[in-house]
Order: sequence, then structure tokens, then C-alpha cells
Amino acid sequence: MWPLTRYSLPAVIWGLIIAFLSLSPKGVLPKFSWGDLISPDKAGHLTFYAVFIFLILYGIYKNKGQQVINQSLFWKVLLFGAGYGLFMEIFQYLFFPGRYFEFQDEIANIIGSIIGILIFKYIFLKNK
Repeated sequence: MWPLTRYSLPAVIWGLIIAFLSLSPKGVLPKFSWGDLISPDKAGHLTFYAVFIFLILYGIYKNKGQQVINQSLFWKVLLFGAGYGLFMEIFQYLFFPGRYFEFQDEIANIIGSIIGILIFKYIFLKNK
């Protein structure tokens, strides 16, 4: 179980911010285009999930120490980020009028999650 401590609290707060922004009212149904992956909205998803995953890893690192940081943890955290993003997309589609499931958002969430892992590795594990 991941304890709620002063080190994990930023990740929890950031996750709540993501939920609030994901479930807020939005405009019209978007048209699907791969070019939309390079839009301000997708850059926002990427950035928010990069920060989210970084904060999760930082909380685990500060709570449990470097000995628990391994490849298996990175995969679990990546799957958590992707799953959280997918849940937000499905939830907003099902329960919030004017909000839609956007495949490109989920791709941006996953890419952001990977970037968060890479930034964490670079900052805390660059000598490993």
C-alpha cells in the first residue's frame, strides 16, 4: 500500500487537479486527426501526466528509498498513468455531457507518463 505522506501528497493533489480538469465542461465533439497530437490541448495532457508520474515516483522514492526503484516499478507506474488517463476519458464520456472520449488524449497521457519516468530517471538515477 502506498502511504499518504508529505512526499506522496503532491501526487495525490496533482491527480485530483487532473480529475477536475478532465471532468470540467468542454466544447464540441472533436474530429479525429493524427495532426491533433501536436495541439496545445495534447501538450497539456502530456505535461500534466509527465508531472503526475514524476510526482508519484518522487513520493515512492522519498517514502521507500532507492531500493524499491526498479524496472518493474516503472512499468507499474506507467500502467497506472495510462489507466488513470483512460478512466478519465471513459468517465467524462459516460457522465459529463459535452465531453467525449478522445483517443489522442490517451496517447498524449501515455507519452507524458513515459516522459515523467524518463525525467525521474535522469534526475535521480543518472549514475545508475
